[in-house]
Parts: sequence; structure tokens; C-alpha cells
Amino acid sequence: MHVQHAAHHTARPTVADWYATIHEPAMFPTAYTWFVVLSAFDLLLTSLILHLGGREVNVIANAVLMQWDLLGLTIYKFSLVLLVIVLCEMIGRLKEHLGRMVSGLAVAITAFPVVAATVQLVLYYFH
Repeated sequence: MHVQHAAHHTARPTVADWYATIHEPAMFPTAYTWFVVLSAFDLLLTSLILHLGGREVNVIANAVLMQWDLLGLTIYKFSLVLLVIVLCEMIGRLKEHLGRMVSGLAVAITAFPVVAATVQLVLYYFH
């Protein structure tokens, strides 16, 4: 007689499991809101600086811009936004404190170029 022990069986996730997971509320909605808003401001300010004769200082973003113009840069930046949010959700569901930390770090990192661009524009207009 052969007896299987439940402890040795790991059930594979099903489509129903995946569907249930993606329909759970976002774990860090406030951080995501700030992240998306700051990312949009980053793109807007970058566009304005480019229009005024400035350049994109992020090497990778600049390469995307040179290859695919502003539309490509927009797709690139918001693909990164989506990727970061998905990663925060995945991390947060495993370790909530770590997901919260990563989402906060994403907001802080995204705020930096927004502040820098704002300072550049203020200096440009009031110089």
C-alpha cells in the first residue's frame, strides 16, 4: 500500500489562482499614485527641456529618445513604471515591508529628476 503525504505535494498555481491574485486590491496605492504622477511630470519636464534645447541626461533614456523620438521615450518610461509596480506587488505579497520599502524607493528615485528639472527650468526662466 502506497500513501502520499500532502507535505510533499506542492500544488501548481492555476489560472483561477492567477485571476484571483490580479483582482486583489493594490498593496501600495498611495505610493503608486505618487510614482505615476512623478513619472508623468518627469516626462513632461523632459519634453519641455528638450524643446528649450536641453538634453536627456539619462544615458539609456537618451538612446531610446534618439532611436524612437518622444513617443518611444514615453513608451519606455511607462513600461518601466508598469514593471516597477508589478515587482512591488510581487515583492509585497511575499514580504509586505520589503514591497513597501521598494515602492517608497521608487517614488524617491523618481522625484529626483523631477526636482532637478524643475530647478533647471526655474534657473533658465529667471536667469
